[in-house]
Amino acid sequence: MVDATLPLPVTVDYPAPATIGADRLADAAGGVSRYGAPLLICDFGTALTFDVVTPDRRYVGGAICPGLPLMSDYLNERTAKLPRVEFKGAAPKIGRSTEEAMRLGAAVGYRGMVRELTAHFRQTLGFPFTLVATGGYARWALKDSGLDFMIDPTLTLYGLGVIWEYSRQREKE
Repeated sequence: MVDATLPLPVTVDYPAPATIGADRLADAAGGVSRYGAPLLICDFGTALTFDVVTPDRRYVGGAICPGLPLMSDYLNERTAKLPRVEFKGAAPKIGRSTEEAMRLGAAVGYRGMVRELTAHFRQTLGFPFTLVATGGYARWALKDSGLDFMIDPTLTLYGLGVIWEYSRQREKE
């Protein structure tokens, strides 16, 4: 079980550390190990999470948004005619079918959400950070975005390994 009570390579500076998801802690641990600090890590999974690690390696929080699968599922379940769509392949320049329109809306809308939140954190935090993206939809969502993210598809799993090694080292001390 991964939670904020484990020895981590980041300090957790968060009002309710027990509420931080294991994936977010793993991303922070893996990100610091691979890229140093400061970081803004975006994980494009079921949810889209943004996690901030400060220059002194403190995990301080971030943002959580609906992920692409949630958006597609919700539109399919809550509307009469919208299908469930898969997000793969290039998004069209204009949607000439319902599926294309949904894929275009997701691709451009998602990039807009990522761009706005990234700009918000740049303005709010007052320090430059490395942008790292992970998760199954990162490459698709960031294609042609112009955003300077390093895409690291194995970051979460790598971070779990980092946490295991870090905990093991602390037990030996």
